[in-house]
Amino acid sequence: MKITYNFRTTLRKISFLRLLYQNLIFFKHALREGLWKVLFTFTKKTRYEEYQSILTWNVSSPVINDLQSLKKWFQDNGVSFQEGRFAIYIAPQPALKKIIPDIVAFYPPQAGFKILKDFHAPNDANYIADSLIIRRTLVGKPVQQLISANYLFAHGLGARVWDVCHWKMQKQSLTVFVVEHIDGYPPSNDECRLFIVELENVIHTTHLRILLPNWKNNPEFQCPSCNHNLIFSIEKEKAQYIDFQNFGITSSSNWTSDTLAHAKDIFHFGGGRTLRGKHYLYQSVPGMPYAGKRNTIKRWMMVKDVLNSTNINLDERLILDIGCNAGLMLYFALCDGAKWGLGWDRPAVINHTQSLLFSLGMSRFYLHGANLSSSYPLYRDIPQHLRPLLPESIVFYLSVHQHIGLLHDLQHNIPWRVLLFEGHQNETLDDIYALLASWIGQEIKIHTATYVGDGDSSNRPFVILMRQ
Repeated sequence: MKITYNFRTTLRKISFLRLLYQNLIFFKHALREGLWKVLFTFTKKTRYEEYQSILTWNVSSPVINDLQSLKKWFQDNGVSFQEGRFAIYIAPQPALKKIIPDIVAFYPPQAGFKILKDFHAPNDANYIADSLIIRRTLVGKPVQQLISANYLFAHGLGARVWDVCHWKMQKQSLTVFVVEHIDGYPPSNDECRLFIVELENVIHTTHLRILLPNWKNNPEFQCPSCNHNLIFSIEKEKAQYIDFQNFGITSSSNWTSDTLAHAKDIFHFGGGRTLRGKHYLYQSVPGMPYAGKRNTIKRWMMVKDVLNSTNINLDERLILDIGCNAGLMLYFALCDGAKWGLGWDRPAVINHTQSLLFSLGMSRFYLHGANLSSSYPLYRDIPQHLRPLLPESIVFYLSVHQHIGLLHDLQHNIPWRVLLFEGHQNETLDDIYALLASWIGQEIKIHTATYVGDGDSSNRPFVILMRQ
């Protein structure tokens, strides 16, 4: 008995020492790769006000007790899936639409679903469910992984992640990534090597890092298939890495700063202002130490106050932002419960806007580069899967009418529920009443009229239109 006891004690000590050693390896790797900010700020929720709101879908299913019963439910309904170490993946298929029709209909038709094996809601789930605390910290929670996934996509290395959502199934909660399905085939050795060269170049020139120590010798990055994580995309004509838990970035704020620097002629206001410095943005960006002509946090709180006073909320709504500029109104709307955001602005603006929203952890949005005018066919740009949301949608039409006029489609072809109209400086409510006279009638009425001001901007007329 004593020999057995000593043997078990020795095994526990060996296991503890091995685990400690493995954590130290990841810790050294993190410091060497410049990931120390991730390690030492993991207790903070985020450097911003909020994450993108998490959509909860109630799924009608039998009682799911564990992974095996979940897989059996899929199999019984003819749903095929692929199983990995930490998740199972379901590609787009007709059988899936039969058991979760609302979910499938809401997302883009090319969306696949990656379900974590750690059965918890997104705020509590871990993608990496093992004992390596340092590794789990580097990977982060699912909502934080969106930024790494966005970075991969932005650099042409991976698929777009549309969402991380919560499937509520009676007694169980599932965390599900909604990802762009890559239609393709396993790459050849040459195609894989081209991808590795491109990956190394991005790592050396950007904030992207691989979280695995000695990653070049890890099966996850061994040609030709990178442990089945690499697919040659037929559409994109290049290899794409379909997983993202092994990737991180040194700092999301660095990505945001880079975006603002590259967009200095787009997002910045004029030539700066006295005491404001060269980083005088038109819209201030949450979490960044740069002033803006428009204080977006204050502006958003005023918008919310006006909406709340009229019992209008953002929950479950589609948002259409006309002249979205840096996209900060879309950012706040998605944080405060909106289902999806659509933004339009000049083509030169939109690429920077997408990068900025990605760096802030947003994913449920589309942006359209367009030279807007009163005759622009706005309805044409609205994806089919989002059109059912239009009757309850909210439109932002904020300080843009002097540049683009009044869009015909908004008056006649798009059945929005609420439209927030902000005038320009030196305009009055009487000016706005006259401007919108042709819109007002039996169907569309002015619900609220007031003045709002924020940042260095003087008060502007602000009107809420509601469709009956």
